[in-house]
Amino acid sequence: MKNKKLSTWKINKLQRLVHKRLSACRQGSEFDLEEARIKYIVANPTDYLDVTFLFDEVGGFSGFFPEGIDTKNKIRVFVWDDKGVFFKKTGRVLLDEFKKRLEVIFIYTQPVAKDMNVDVVASFGKREEKIPYGYFYQGEYHLWEE
Repeated sequence: MKNKKLSTWKINKLQRLVHKRLSACRQGSEFDLEEARIKYIVANPTDYLDVTFLFDEVGGFSGFFPEGIDTKNKIRVFVWDDKGVFFKKTGRVLLDEFKKRLEVIFIYTQPVAKDMNVDVVASFGKREEKIPYGYFYQGEYHLWEE
C-alpha cells in the first residue's frame, strides 16, 4: 500500500481528536490505552483500523466470547474492519491478516501490556454486522465459528 500525504486539514483533525480523547480520560491504564490508540492512528494514518482498548478489571467482557474465555484483568481489544482489509478473506488467510494487524497494534499497548499472550484478549470483525469474525486468546487465533 503506498503512502498518501496527509492534508493539513486531516492533521488538524487528528490533533483535535487527540486532545479531545485524552482530555476525557482518567489517569492510569485508561489514559495509557487511549494514548496507545492515538499513537497507533498517528503512526499509521492511511491504513489504521478502528481500534478500541479497554481494561477489563472484573471479567465483564467474557460473555462476548465463546465459553471459557477469561477477560478479567486483561486488555480487551476490539478491531473493527472499516477499511475492508478482511473482506472476502476466509480461513487461514483471514486469521493471518488479523495476526499481522494485531501484532502492529500490540506495539502501541506495550506501556500497559507486557506480554500479548497473557495480557490481551482481542476480537475482530465488521462493526455494522455486530458479529466478530474471530478472536485472539492466550497466544492463539481462532475463527469465531470454530
